Amino acid sequence: MGLPPARVEIAEFDPLRDEGRLYAEALKNAGVAVDLRFVPGAIHGYDFVEASPTTERVFAERIEAIRRFLGAEGSRLRG
Repeated sequence: MGLPPARVEIAEFDPLRDEGRLYAEALKNAGVAVDLRFVPGAIHGYDFVEASPTTERVFAERIEAIRRFLGAEGSRLRG
């Protein structure tokens, strides 16, 4: 299909958790490389909470995922 890799994050207490899991499965079934992440103890919108250790950790993981997805191109993102 030529689709780029995807990252899907699922918060433990998100009302859309099951839909996120099904979406990731559908992508995988379509041949898309999926980086599925489960965020324990988190609610929907957790990443809007400033100075949260969970938010800071997940943001760092997102940046690393972007670097991985871009391959060598991502090395330019390193500060």
